[in-house]
Amino acid sequence: MILLLEIIKIFLNKCLRQHTILVLYTYNFLNLICTHFVGGALTQMLAFALAGSKLAADLPKPIVAISYASPRVGDKGYLAKFKQLEKKGMLRHIRVSNEGDIVAVSPSAGFYQTGLNLHVAPGKQVEIGYCKDRSIWSQLNVSALANHGLPTYHKRLFIHRNSADINSSVEELYAKHC
Repeated sequence: MILLLEIIKIFLNKCLRQHTILVLYTYNFLNLICTHFVGGALTQMLAFALAGSKLAADLPKPIVAISYASPRVGDKGYLAKFKQLEKKGMLRHIRVSNEGDIVAVSPSAGFYQTGLNLHVAPGKQVEIGYCKDRSIWSQLNVSALANHGLPTYHKRLFIHRNSADINSSVEELYAKHC
């Protein structure tokens, strides 16, 4: 079993500051891990497409997407189909967002966030919620650019009080919070 912490460490080591998708294909599952911002949006859309495609039926499921600071990418119909694939066990999405990062709540009109959100804030325990979406107004601040960077995400996520959550597997997190 690959733990969430291991997946995140691979992400940080291999993809830091690049907009590339790292595909980890093992004997029993496929993980799509991507950098933050646009890459995060792309990884959740690619995972969605692969999980729901008959052409990718031979791929092991669930397909797991992990994104950081991903903007919203889909409307209500996309969200509903995404949830159906999650419910069937075909798709998982761990979405990490940061307090004060305006990108993770944009665009606001008609778009929705998917998956299990791990929301980090300075000195606080990670807040975990399924399809948890925040308003753009709640994230407005003068440090929006600094709060969007991966170093800030890393500093807020990898603290002692988050150990139990980040050492859980994706399936354990889904079972507990969805």
